[in-house]
Amino acid sequence: MMLSKTFFKLFPQNCIFCGEVCRDFKTSPSCLNCFSSLENWGESCIKCGKKLPSSGICGECLKSQVPFDFLFHLYSYEGKARVLLNFYKFKGAWWMAEIFALKIYKIIENLPENFKEAPLTFVPAHPYRIFTRNYHPVEYLARTLSKNLQINLIPALKKTHLKKPQTSLTKEEREKNVKGTFKVITKDIPEKIIILDDIYTTGSTLMECAKVLKKAGVKTIAGITLARA
Repeated sequence: MMLSKTFFKLFPQNCIFCGEVCRDFKTSPSCLNCFSSLENWGESCIKCGKKLPSSGICGECLKSQVPFDFLFHLYSYEGKARVLLNFYKFKGAWWMAEIFALKIYKIIENLPENFKEAPLTFVPAHPYRIFTRNYHPVEYLARTLSKNLQINLIPALKKTHLKKPQTSLTKEEREKNVKGTFKVITKDIPEKIIILDDIYTTGSTLMECAKVLKKAGVKTIAGITLARA
């Protein structure tokens, strides 16, 4: 990893969006200006993350129970944000975790006071997926956030079954595909927890993780993702 930073300093690349020289390793292959213009998710329901004209609780969440007490997304999974997140998730751009961690920390700071000491966890991947990608981007993000900003990290969940990739499935198929694939592996069940994921498409994976955590005894859950489709 240090070799990559040194190589970048010696041979900085050009921004893939505007062509300017990238001055900051943490945002490459984007320059700082283009990174700052990524498509933010914006105002949304604090319980399900659905877009709203202003932050609050949507009508659907007022009528029905959802496993999350809070759910937030950094970016809209489109345009420049989609391109860069694909670099991070699929092309091994591990260095971007540092700047994404700072963005997520700002969300954590704005959670209610009783979340200030809540531990962090992440949506796990099956070992085969980690092997084929060389790293697990969500876990790496969680560990970067924990290390750099001193947040307690608990690897609370394990993925026990390798099933079809979610990307090619419908919402109903996704829900069925992830059911029963996660289990709690920690004996230290916290009252509150913050769970991270990368891309929220239908929410099936993240929702299943939250349900499993609540069934194990977690009372309050805040979910944060890098982007929502």
